[in-house]
Amino acid sequence: MSKQENISKYITEELNSAELREKYLGIINQRIDENRKAINGISMILILTIFSFPLIQETKITEISIGPFKLNDNSFAISIIPSIFALCYYKYVTIWIDLVEQKSVYKILTSKIFLLKEKSYLNDRIKHYSFLDSILYLHFEEKSKILGCFVSLIWIPILLGFMFFPFYFEYYTVKTLYLKFGLKNIFDWTFFMTPILIGVFTILMFIQAGKKDLERFKEQSK
Repeated sequence: MSKQENISKYITEELNSAELREKYLGIINQRIDENRKAINGISMILILTIFSFPLIQETKITEISIGPFKLNDNSFAISIIPSIFALCYYKYVTIWIDLVEQKSVYKILTSKIFLLKEKSYLNDRIKHYSFLDSILYLHFEEKSKILGCFVSLIWIPILLGFMFFPFYFEYYTVKTLYLKFGLKNIFDWTFFMTPILIGVFTILMFIQAGKKDLERFKEQSK
């Protein structure tokens, strides 16, 4: 049974009245908005850390604020930023995965409430705007095979770059910490190992999410 079929089954069995479905739609609509705001906030922190880390190394900044964090010592700022970035990206991924699930439920739920096909034009028009979803819809659903291949050659490397850049940045910051401070005491080890462990957990989360989707795809293709 595919992911969409499972969601549809849950809705049919557990939200078995129009009133319950409309109430649930309102709640999940609110949760989607909350997660989108959280992702936007975390994205700003990630961008600030990306620009702040090399800037702190090259200048004599005595104080820097990254979202709710205020760092007064230059060496401490350099040491803590990799962990802040890794933790924020880990949280970003968890919220993003949750948001993907919520949008799937929202789309199937609206199709049932309004008696529309899940992938119909009208159902697509009432879903929440997403830049990535718009790219997939406008470019990758191109009917022309030649144009579709051309668009894929352009966008796939860009999307993969956005996906893997955070891990490259984590590697760059951890390597910088090691070269700059070494591993002389427990604090050096803590600042060195924390972003590495968080990065590993993030990769495992991607693998687990991909594995679930692959298993659903195999079941659907049987």
